[in-house]
Amino acid sequence: MTKPGRSAFLLTGGLLLLTACGSSATDRAVPSTASATSSAGTSLPGDPAPQPPTPTARESSTASALPSATPARSWTAKTPSTTPSTTRTTTPAKTPAQRTPPKPAAAPAGLPSADTFGRIDGAPVDLGTPSNGNVAGFASSTVAYRSPGGPAIARIPATQLGLATWLPVIGKQPGWVQVRLPTRPNGAVAWVPSSKVTLRHTNWRATVSLSANTITVYDGTRRVGSWPAGKGLPATPTPVGQTFLLTKFDSPPGSYTPSTFVLGVHSDTLDTYGGGPGTVAVHGWPTASGRVGAVSHGCVRVPQATLDVFHRMPLGTPVDIAR
Repeated sequence: MTKPGRSAFLLTGGLLLLTACGSSATDRAVPSTASATSSAGTSLPGDPAPQPPTPTARESSTASALPSATPARSWTAKTPSTTPSTTRTTTPAKTPAQRTPPKPAAAPAGLPSADTFGRIDGAPVDLGTPSNGNVAGFASSTVAYRSPGGPAIARIPATQLGLATWLPVIGKQPGWVQVRLPTRPNGAVAWVPSSKVTLRHTNWRATVSLSANTITVYDGTRRVGSWPAGKGLPATPTPVGQTFLLTKFDSPPGSYTPSTFVLGVHSDTLDTYGGGPGTVAVHGWPTASGRVGAVSHGCVRVPQATLDVFHRMPLGTPVDIAR
């Protein structure tokens, strides 16, 4: 369903109009860093994984490498007794066979792009599993699969609106990781070969309470801050579930928000808003009354102090929107 309305944010070339940011035509913001298109390379599973750009200091002050995986338990033969025995012999225990990870299936041409404009109808949906701060970075276009060794369903680009792609990791199997996708339907997930991504971890996380009209940010166990927040109107509610910080950009002077933080989730009631894909974001608002309670088309409106903290959060940071 297309909903008429005024868009708030316009990326170069008409890339993105966010759902809940309505003001006036003069308030449309054009980010200076977003590119007009996302790159779509031809990297396929089996190629060596190039290293994605590490977020800048502004994007991440706490990201660090994931701890190395725990080695598989080694089964060894029982040590024979040093006392001679004439009644029994010791037989070495057999080493269990190692499970071979499924190989990626062939990727057909024309796979949909897993970005904020896309829709992956064949993707599993999971709105509840947390990432616990685990994220995967993509240095090149990477094929995503419905299951390890299953059919290819999408291609994840190396960038999202001009910045590097970092997606939450919510599952692992030998040789594979499961990531959240920034596409419709909300909660879409897919599997990618672990050799194709760079794994990182962040202690940052944000929670939005729609019932309390608040947003709270944590750095590990430390609560950085909690602020009043505006949410969607009854007809255009803010979607509920686990999502993440997809990308960010600054607005030109005179805009009603200095910065916008795009989430990996879309409006449940608006298929499009002002011609864009109906993506939800966290952003500012010039008046206090305009960022408290049910005031938006689905976006989360916050004060300047919240925006300042969000600038310190790396891409891929989990955001939990709860009732």
